[in-house]
Amino acid sequence: LLFSYYKYYVGNPLGWNPNDALFYHELNEQTRYGTLHECITTVLSNPRSAAIDDLGYPLFRFLLIKIFFFLSIDDLLVVVVLCNALFHTIGAYFLYKLSLFFISSRTAKITMLLWGLSSAVIFISSSGLKDTLFSFITLCAIYYMQGFFLQKNIKNLILFLVFLCLTSLFRIYISFFIVFTFLVYIFFHKFLNKYF
Repeated sequence: LLFSYYKYYVGNPLGWNPNDALFYHELNEQTRYGTLHECITTVLSNPRSAAIDDLGYPLFRFLLIKIFFFLSIDDLLVVVVLCNALFHTIGAYFLYKLSLFFISSRTAKITMLLWGLSSAVIFISSSGLKDTLFSFITLCAIYYMQGFFLQKNIKNLILFLVFLCLTSLFRIYISFFIVFTFLVYIFFHKFLNKYF
């Protein structure tokens, strides 16, 4: 609904003052008919996005272009917004599952509802920004890290590492923070379990 409001009332489907969303949209226009290598080169050669942690969302949008090749760039925005809504919904569920490691089921449901119904998150989900996908990937990385800590199985470790790598394509410093947390737990878990 918010996307329709932007498109028909505000006059821009990307929302008010859509600086970053417009940048991603323009990158899509530049790389629409190119290869993956050309997409990466275009993103890294742009002074505004010349780092590895700016690759995530343009690569995701590039993938959407290749899957929905029959849509125009403007129509692809509807798919982007729907994907953002899907990632927001699944992310809220992962937040619930992550919360269950620490708090009661009732409190975890309240946490999920507060996140899921947050007006700021709903605004971001409907405006073509990368934050919804980034939040989803970060929540998954932390969930699987905590799952590995508790269950010590290889599946959780592999999924943690996959989502950690994906996180580095959005914000490298968040990846460093998660790695730091992982290493602190690995090396000091006996001390942490004893006193915390």
